[in-house]
Amino acid sequence: MNLLVAYRKKRDLSQKEFSERLDISASYYNQIENQTRNPSFNVLRTLAKVFPDFDINAYLKKYTPSGE
Repeated sequence: MNLLVAYRKKRDLSQKEFSERLDISASYYNQIENQTRNPSFNVLRTLAKVFPDFDINAYLKKYTPSGE
């Protein structure tokens, strides 16, 4: 399971609720969760602020193509 999905579900949040906390559209968040779109730097920064216990480094390591 995607790390972001697991994190969101552990907190019992819907995609809509999670996206609202990140101040992005539910559609954009869905694309991030389904790995059809990468989160912007601003989204990652907001994620780190709003959910400080989310492991951004593990997420980036797993979902960023090597060499980038």
